[in-house]
Amino acid sequence: MRALLEYCDLGWNDQCLRFYANNRAVVTLSYNQVRKPMYSNSVGKWQKYQLYLAPLLEALDVISDYADILGQVSQLFSTRHTGKVAGPA
Repeated sequence: MRALLEYCDLGWNDQCLRFYANNRAVVTLSYNQVRKPMYSNSVGKWQKYQLYLAPLLEALDVISDYADILGQVSQLFSTRHTGKVAGPA
């Protein structure tokens, strides 16, 4: 959870661990999931659909590679024009 928040450049809040206890209205079809603590009984279930997901997974890998390249170019551009090394993308 902390790594996800750090990646999104968000600060830590202890309530993150008790997201299911929030009293705000939930108006999505995932209402029941939102009101439960995290669970692990679904981990790996996607694998039985791996054959069908292969094109999507390949596209996401390409997108990830492209994002990495853009981040490197951005960092290089920032360094070249400011003289400072940019932080992580």
